Amino acid sequence: MPFKGFEEVEKRLKGFLAKQEIKKEITIERAEIVKMVQNQLARGFDGNGEPVYLTRNNVRVKGYAHRTILKKAKMSGLASIISHVTNFMSGNFYRSLYVFVYDNGEFEIRSRSPLIEIIKGRSGPDIIELSPESERFLFQNKIAPDLQDTIDELFQK
Repeated sequence: MPFKGFEEVEKRLKGFLAKQEIKKEITIERAEIVKMVQNQLARGFDGNGEPVYLTRNNVRVKGYAHRTILKKAKMSGLASIISHVTNFMSGNFYRSLYVFVYDNGEFEIRSRSPLIEIIKGRSGPDIIELSPESERFLFQNKIAPDLQDTIDELFQK
């Protein structure tokens, strides 16, 4: 026996345009995404969730120069980490980060600062991408609940 309300359910779901809704949610969460990337930079992790190391002469270097280690030994918190590079910054570079949202709902974190090319050159191209952990958090805690609310609203009509 067919479900009697199937046609109504189908009609309401056809009105749900997933890509548009995801784009809307990403657009709403742009500031949160930037904060997540800033936090990753400060902790010293890239878009793969890997510790950031510097590249010198096209070789990844795991560790700071001896002089830098001595300076960092006098610091505390994130500034004292020497196992990998932390990009604990503020100022123009941090303020220059923004989220560009494509029509299909995908997004890219960009920077208006010319420093981005230097930073990518020294730390890798994934330096200002969301890590898998951050993407999961964004989806589970921000996007999915809002999408569920939108679907719920479709069936309250």
